[in-house]
Amino acid sequence: MNSALGEVCGAVLLIDVLVGSLCLAICIVRRVFCRWPDVKLHLNEGETRTVAGGQNLLAAVRGEGFLLPGSCGGRGTCGICRVRVGRGGGEIAPAEEVLVSPSDRRSGVRLACQVRVRGAIEADLPEDARAARFVRASVTACEKISADINRLLLDIAEPPGWKFAAGQYVQVFREPPHPGDETLTRAYSVASDPAVPDSIELHIRCVPGGEMSPWLCDRNVGDVLWFSGPYGAMILPEIDADTDVVCVAGGVGFAPMKSVIRDISRRPAPPKTWLFAGAATAEALYDHDWAADMAERHPWLVYVPCVQNGSGAGTKGKPARAARFEHGLVTEALERRFPAGKKAVALLCGPERMVAASRLILAAKGLPPAGILADAF
Repeated sequence: MNSALGEVCGAVLLIDVLVGSLCLAICIVRRVFCRWPDVKLHLNEGETRTVAGGQNLLAAVRGEGFLLPGSCGGRGTCGICRVRVGRGGGEIAPAEEVLVSPSDRRSGVRLACQVRVRGAIEADLPEDARAARFVRASVTACEKISADINRLLLDIAEPPGWKFAAGQYVQVFREPPHPGDETLTRAYSVASDPAVPDSIELHIRCVPGGEMSPWLCDRNVGDVLWFSGPYGAMILPEIDADTDVVCVAGGVGFAPMKSVIRDISRRPAPPKTWLFAGAATAEALYDHDWAADMAERHPWLVYVPCVQNGSGAGTKGKPARAARFEHGLVTEALERRFPAGKKAVALLCGPERMVAASRLILAAKGLPPAGILADAF
């Protein structure tokens, strides 16, 4: 009995050794004999780089020092690392069929993390990927402003002269970054005034069990953080005096709108601006007092706070600031309150469904696609 059991165990051990040896041999053979040759990466403006073949386009671009954004570690789930690929991109990956619209795919838009560099390839990098920089900052405050949202204030240490535009975002790193590395990172919109770029404000929704947000919400004054940026094209364009600005925010999508409102308030003649801000409850509608105060002091700002549940009567026993609450989804308030046929440009930031619904509503009210800028999450 014992002899038979020993023979079985010995056979299992031998099989394990053989399988392990075979796997090791395959890895060695692939590394030595199956290396992809170096290939040409043709970038916009006639620039050409030589990069290692076989890697994905995101790694290739980052390895050349361009800080193309992406926050899913190359898994194809965030949809941020968009580039326009001419030739050499290969077949569309399943993730791209989900995250990139058919019209964008037809125009060559790809997810860089899903494109394998196996031969000469043409790629047009977005301007922000060329302009972005690694930034070192120190924490000056980290405070809880709602049940699940923290306000993080950072002072910029380096590089000197770093700046951003209202509506843009940064990518915060868990560890100090190095060019080409896949360091854990997440995107957060800047909420502060672009006129004071040496200090920025971020709004962090703390997701239990998350890889980044609980760690960020636990930062202390004096801690050093690294981020890259700025990124994003949700920037208010030059507009005529008779053009309204429509800002639609869901959840922490309020952050970039706060920056936009601050920026508009510095203009000699601010345009009429609509701020639709939605949340599940009045307590979750953080920074309501700030927005209500801005609307009281500036006649050009129309603030429309929206809550799905409750009365909007205030939180923690305190009455809410003067502002008539709309009840239901923020998109429903947008449909009710914003007039059709009005010349306007819109900025949208929030969950994908909110952004998609807002696009349809504003298009039905006469806004052209080029006049609707958005960041969805």
